[in-house]
Amino acid sequence: MSSTKLLTIDFETYYDKDYSLSKLTTEEYIRSDLFEVIGVAVKENGGDVKWFSGTHQDVKDWLGQFDWASSLVLWVGLIPCLWVKHFFPQHSQSRWRNLPSYTAWA
Repeated sequence: MSSTKLLTIDFETYYDKDYSLSKLTTEEYIRSDLFEVIGVAVKENGGDVKWFSGTHQDVKDWLGQFDWASSLVLWVGLIPCLWVKHFFPQHSQSRWRNLPSYTAWA
């Protein structure tokens, strides 16, 4: 019998004074040619937070190590969920839950 894993995910992304979530919708922000993931942090179950930074393909490859299909995924804000669904539709079948704050990292 397999147990559900808990993944908590957060992305750090590029922004500037004109390209930011205060000036664009989340959808516009993610679909822009300026969108760039600077880094991603993932915490699996009660383990240590793992941080990764690299190219789009590097991040995609690094995220492939996690068992998305049988995990409950927690995130803060809309960027992680929309980003993964937009760029990695194969992971969008996971069970995703939005958190109101950064309490998941505690």
